[in-house]
Amino acid sequence: MIYLSTALNKKYLGYTAVMLTSFCINNKNEDKCVFLLSSELDDEDIKKLDASLSEYNIIIKHIKISRDRFDNRISHNDKWSMEAYYRLMLFDRLPDEVDRLLYLDVDMIINKSVTDFYHRDFGEKSIFVCENAGGRIDTLARISEKQKLMFSKMFESGYRYFNSGMLLMNVKRLRESYNFEVYCKAMEEWNYEMVAPDQDLMNYLHWEQVEYVEPERYNYFSRIAHEDGIRYEDGKEKLCIIHYTDEKPWETKNYHYPIEKIWWDYAKKTEFYPEIVERFIDNTMMDPYVENWIRDLMAQVEKSNQKLGQAIELIEKMQVMMQGGRM
Repeated sequence: MIYLSTALNKKYLGYTAVMLTSFCINNKNEDKCVFLLSSELDDEDIKKLDASLSEYNIIIKHIKISRDRFDNRISHNDKWSMEAYYRLMLFDRLPDEVDRLLYLDVDMIINKSVTDFYHRDFGEKSIFVCENAGGRIDTLARISEKQKLMFSKMFESGYRYFNSGMLLMNVKRLRESYNFEVYCKAMEEWNYEMVAPDQDLMNYLHWEQVEYVEPERYNYFSRIAHEDGIRYEDGKEKLCIIHYTDEKPWETKNYHYPIEKIWWDYAKKTEFYPEIVERFIDNTMMDPYVENWIRDLMAQVEKSNQKLGQAIELIEKMQVMMQGGRM
């Protein structure tokens, strides 16, 4: 049995179906059970998701999270939702029989089998992780001042900041020392001012317990894959876990690139596809982002033309003065 988990709200129900469908298609040979962490999902949502995944051997279990457990001081915004913190409650809420768990963000595609990875020996470590953004960003010189306070000594010890979107966890070992209260005390210690809230906490508390695995295989950021020259055909054939961080394939306010087509390939295989496409088209038609961007660009061009005209006029005056000086 492979145990999975992810956190979501109603808005992300269809996108969760896409992630789980990709997982099921490429991991057919094992029974699967997914624990959905959510405050908003109701019975109808679970039935809808269950129907979309009915052809696969996967059990869906909903773990209802009460928002009352979260202090008002806990920071969250459009990028870091409250649901991001829910993974911090896993050790409190998972059944006793779960001894290991693969946590995946909903904005991922699992394009290959991860069975061998899931059953990998933990050895002395407790969590398999990938360095954030493949190690291209989070050096000590480029992190925020708050993160420097939290992590500078750790960096000196060879630590590397990891991404919390993919976590293969030794639940049996971790639940002996960690629960939601432990994470809450760490939040309080840092005055609830983490830059990447739950991710910073996971790094701060678990940095000595992690084993790093290849980000290009197990947590490849889609934008980085694109910048590395990975296109649709190669990505479809070779990539294992693709993480659509920041820019989402289903959003309109961002630049799109060929590797996103892999996400849409799996979306087509879900019952949510018509709903996802309709929302994408509506947002594309109604969203003024592109129109405003073009308007701003034209204003910048007009301003540049004015400055260019002034410069040309000045040059012409200087030429006249120079010619007059030679006469």
